[in-house]
Amino acid sequence: MLTQYRLTLQANHPGRSSWAYPLYASLLCRVPNGIAQSWHQNGWTPLSQHLTAEGTTCHWTINLLNNESEAALSDLLAQTDTFSLHRNTVLSVQARQRTVFSGIEAFWAESSDGSDRHRLTFCTPTAFKSQGSYRNFPTIRFLLQSLIRSWNLCGFPCIPETSLDALSEGLLLRHFTLTDRSFPLKGHRIPGFVGAWDLENGLSGEARQLLNALLYFSQFSGLGIKTTLGMGGVEHAFLSPA
Repeated sequence: MLTQYRLTLQANHPGRSSWAYPLYASLLCRVPNGIAQSWHQNGWTPLSQHLTAEGTTCHWTINLLNNESEAALSDLLAQTDTFSLHRNTVLSVQARQRTVFSGIEAFWAESSDGSDRHRLTFCTPTAFKSQGSYRNFPTIRFLLQSLIRSWNLCGFPCIPETSLDALSEGLLLRHFTLTDRSFPLKGHRIPGFVGAWDLENGLSGEARQLLNALLYFSQFSGLGIKTTLGMGGVEHAFLSPA
């Protein structure tokens, strides 16, 4: 199961995207301790989330990436009306939207319904890590590596690593607008970028369907590092054929 919540929050003072981290911590405080510990020990948390802010209005997107996180957090996200953070910050829920894919068949149908042209908008600072160093500029290979890893971990039919080269060669970058922007976290600033990529799927047959599904999946998985803590938030849109 794959579930996305979109919450519109009203804060008592101007919001910041870095509030995503304390919001995540507030969620963990409300689940059984054993679940939170197991997620950290496994090295992958079946949740991605990010926050954007316009004045005192905040938009919080939370993606529950498997049945375990759905069972632990879905009722909480559906029923909680306020979230209290540090420094007397209170956010009240003004609107709530829920999207659910109960199986791979529904996800295939939704991701196959658009064109082969995609826009990925990086809403919160995004970065990748390779050979121990931050990479604050995207490549198609970094993008697909991140998507395939999350896809395989969330329980969808496994995509072998050997598919990476063929998928990378079939994905064409048509236009990009990127700006460097760091993400404050635990007293440090992680270098990253925000902006948008326009991409075109040049593959055919089953490979085309798989690549379209992966790009559509980006809005649920996020991209790059620390997507659980608020980095790598992505919005996906199908573009009209050229």
